Amino acid sequence: MRRKANAVKILIVSTDYPPMKGGISVLSHAKAREFHDAGHEVLVLACCEDFQAARAFDALQPFVTVRFSGRFPWRELQIAPVVWWQIRRFRPDVVWSALWYPAAVVVSYCAPKSVVQTVSTYGSEIFISQADWKLRLKAAMGPWRRRVFAKCQVIFALSRYTREKILELGASAAKIQIVRGGVGSAWFDLPHLASSPILLTVARLDAHKGHARVIEALPQILARHPALRYVMVGPDANNWERLRQKATELGVSDKVDYRGAVSWPELQSAYQNATVFVMASREIPGRLDLVEGFGLTFLEAAAIGVPSVAGDSGGVPDAVEHEVSGLLVDPNSAEQIAAAVIRLLDDADYRNQLGSQARQRALREFTWTHLASLMLDAFQNVLEEKKKL
Repeated sequence: MRRKANAVKILIVSTDYPPMKGGISVLSHAKAREFHDAGHEVLVLACCEDFQAARAFDALQPFVTVRFSGRFPWRELQIAPVVWWQIRRFRPDVVWSALWYPAAVVVSYCAPKSVVQTVSTYGSEIFISQADWKLRLKAAMGPWRRRVFAKCQVIFALSRYTREKILELGASAAKIQIVRGGVGSAWFDLPHLASSPILLTVARLDAHKGHARVIEALPQILARHPALRYVMVGPDANNWERLRQKATELGVSDKVDYRGAVSWPELQSAYQNATVFVMASREIPGRLDLVEGFGLTFLEAAAIGVPSVAGDSGGVPDAVEHEVSGLLVDPNSAEQIAAAVIRLLDDADYRNQLGSQARQRALREFTWTHLASLMLDAFQNVLEEKKKL
């Protein structure tokens, strides 16, 4: 790769990064690859819990990755000296902190004034909750959060919902730019193979993801489409017993297939064979730490041409456009979930129309290349402004 004439040096600091799982991990790595492929010099500082797996992953990347421990309290003890030293060694033009804590907090103390500081915000990690001691401790970090908002020249919000919430927490509207989640190009190459009706959810079995409400909707759906199966993919098997018991009580346990955390090919196959993707994410009173900031899995389904039934909560309306790429419903209403699923199963033409529109929207708005270009434009704009000072 030839470095661009106007290339910048970008330091990425992330405490959610592969081989760790999760949406922020995927996003952090995807942006690093796109920044590099666009001709910029990239250095990644990332924590990990399995150094052997991390070294194997890093060896496949076209840029350097410096690792530190991801285990508490070693993460907090190691991140500051690593960031301080690498800023002075690498001399970045821009630092992008993939999370505000601890990454952007540490950067705010270590970076000289000449460096552009930026941070991404998503949802649960930035919001205040009093649910347990860890969340109460994070809620007490208001001064650090305000410091990050003050020091950063650009604050990336994952959705309109996230933007409104960080405004309430003191972020400057002038600094906020919405850059939503994305999907890798490989997803668009997968053919949609659905034959028998399958309802699919890909998510942790957390209460706010809405698996229970979908199970409650199944008796109504099965009364009209008895061949339907509900497939759930995702970690957190500890919560499966609660859902299994609900399915048994409703007489639909033989229609519910929980596969747990699956391999990459198995995940792709699950999407390819899905008729409708469903995730009835909801807001739980007093638990903003569990809100859906966006929902990357909606985009993975969309890339293959699978329409979604989605809970109208948090940042989900940015991921699923109502009656364009799917249907938004009250996530607390099993009746609305059932009605939306039945509507799509009954009308193949309408289902295929939404699936096609979902794919086109994903190609237009949610590729990592497009989203990274928005961030790069923001970096360049700030750097140009600094030159004028």
